[in-house]
Amino acid sequence: MQPFSASPSLRQESPAALGERSWIHHLTVHSLTWLFLANLVGMLLSTLLLAPNLGKLFGAWTYGRWATVHLDLQLYGWCSLPLVGLLLSVYFPVTGKGGSPRLALALWSASLWLGTAGWLGGASSGKLFLEWWGSARLLFVANLAALAAILAVGWYRELRDRPAGWWLRGGLLLLLVPIPWILLRVTGRDLYPPINPESGGATGTSLLGSVLGIVLIFALLPVILGLRSPNGTSWQGRRWATVGALFLAHLMLFALLDHGDRSHHHVSQILGLASAALWWPILVKLLSSFNWPSATRPWLAAAAGWSALLLIDGVVAFLPGILELWKFTNALVAHAHLAMAGLWTSLAVVILEVLRRRASQTPVFAGTAAYVAWQGGLLVMVVVLTVLGTLEGTEPGLLQQGGALVPAAYGLRWLAGAAMAGASLHWLGKALGQSPEEVHRHDI
Repeated sequence: MQPFSASPSLRQESPAALGERSWIHHLTVHSLTWLFLANLVGMLLSTLLLAPNLGKLFGAWTYGRWATVHLDLQLYGWCSLPLVGLLLSVYFPVTGKGGSPRLALALWSASLWLGTAGWLGGASSGKLFLEWWGSARLLFVANLAALAAILAVGWYRELRDRPAGWWLRGGLLLLLVPIPWILLRVTGRDLYPPINPESGGATGTSLLGSVLGIVLIFALLPVILGLRSPNGTSWQGRRWATVGALFLAHLMLFALLDHGDRSHHHVSQILGLASAALWWPILVKLLSSFNWPSATRPWLAAAAGWSALLLIDGVVAFLPGILELWKFTNALVAHAHLAMAGLWTSLAVVILEVLRRRASQTPVFAGTAAYVAWQGGLLVMVVVLTVLGTLEGTEPGLLQQGGALVPAAYGLRWLAGAAMAGASLHWLGKALGQSPEEVHRHDI
């Protein structure tokens, strides 16, 4: 049974259909536009760190407001849109113009434009990554509701053409229905505190729960994308039974761990979080057993490398003494870059390239120069910010002191960010420059 991948999008399409502007093309352009704009804002922030007086040129648009724009455009723009496209691909063919998916993408970007205007204008809920407020908040909630409705239309249409697995697609749809209400609720200013009142913050147990959710997404990704193993199947009973049993065992361990207010000095919290590392070799082996398009393979390797560093950095940062040293410093900024610019960007690229391959479109992220610029720039940024954060922890007044160390570190960060922004502009230019006829004839 292939509940997600047995899609009309995998059938042989006519030359006329292959020559159309697939909605996957629009997905790529929307995603890369927000990546570039978010990186551009990141460059502005890096510049203001080197020359704070330039902030006077922006008046009320202060560093803090630009920082909100940078974070939220990365999260709700670049990091989210490939997942939106993945969801749409479950319910709609990836070939052809796809009016409903294109409408969903247009609504999503429109809500981001309005959100940007609100954040720069000072409208915010005051909650990190949940800053939606005012008209932007209402539009984004309406956008999520519209997306659920569009997916429901696709599910209804597919009942006739793709009856197999209808209940799985319907179940997934039901899980999405309450999300607009949830976002409306959690962005309200009447819902406080913005952190877990039972723990006061992240614990080893809560972090493990988050990681297990990500593990499940990664494990199912090749199936949702419709990829096959070398023997031509997408479901291999013994392998999936083993992975499923291990996942259930880890869920049981998660349930048995102490929940609530638990210090990172508790050994059970440290070991619980460290147990997440057991999934790295399992997922690498599982994902390696599928036939991935050639353009995605360097990015899969990058995902493996960044995820290993992210696990190591996450566990080390949670250790007693280290957490106190790194908390609220640039070292945690480095950790965020490992997660979003490293691991998640690599997976976002993989999702887009597989969908483009299914839509018979040429790769956008293939090529060595931009790949090296992104990965190299990110590596420099992570190293510089980790070292700077460590020095901050040992000398809390470091950033306010004179000397050449901090400007030199921020200068290296600026150069690294410029390399990454240049790579994103290159990919956006490639996507915008492709004509509808630029298709290939290879099947996954």
